[in-house]
Amino acid sequence: MHLTQIKIDARLLSELAREHRLPISTADAGYRMHVGLTSVFGDAAPKPFWIRDTDGQHADVLGYADQDKKGLQGAAQMHASSLAYEMCEWNRLHCKPMPGADVLEDQALSFKLRACPIVRKGSAGQGTNLDGETVKWRAGERMDAFLSQALSSGDDITRSEAYASWLRRQFDVRDGGAEIQSVSLEAFNLKEVTRRAQGTTMKQQTKPMVLLSGRLQVREPEDFLSILFSGLGQHKSFGCGMMLIRPA
Repeated sequence: MHLTQIKIDARLLSELAREHRLPISTADAGYRMHVGLTSVFGDAAPKPFWIRDTDGQHADVLGYADQDKKGLQGAAQMHASSLAYEMCEWNRLHCKPMPGADVLEDQALSFKLRACPIVRKGSAGQGTNLDGETVKWRAGERMDAFLSQALSSGDDITRSEAYASWLRRQFDVRDGGAEIQSVSLEAFNLKEVTRRAQGTTMKQQTKPMVLLSGRLQVREPEDFLSILFSGLGQHKSFGCGMMLIRPA
């Protein structure tokens, strides 16, 4: 697996989005980038990915990919249209191999994670929100992890505490791999995102987006790498769920 850094031409990405009949005024950046990367690389597209920076002319995208630089360019040559291929600045494509399980054994790591902390309610129920109002939910309904915990417990809880619990559960339900030792909520916002509902129908939804940082201890390197490379939380194909690591 490789950590990949790609420079994307923003003007050509917008042109590609129009070609795919995306509503430019409402389609969020994550959705547009998902369409762009898939149009270039096909199944080899980096995922999860993180739109790290954009200056209006270029977007700087990080992602985890199976292929190295040569493999990614080869996949693009086979898959991409001429417009999609030109969207990438190939002289500014960078890749590095990620450390293997033998290197990560018992390592202490610092991390940053951009995620959409959504949970699915296992059963129908009701609770009381911060305004004292009764809120009901259906079995299978998706909900902000903070609202879910606040409604279910009835206790005062901060977003930072709720999202830290959510992150720990992401590892616990997938055979562990690492012990989350500390978590800080660096940023939170509610973001309008666009997704295809049925066929070509586009639907706007409001989702919580967070930037978390902290420290973890690798316990089971193979399991940890599996979680790292598959991403955490919802909307991993649309710019969420990528955890960046470095030695603590």
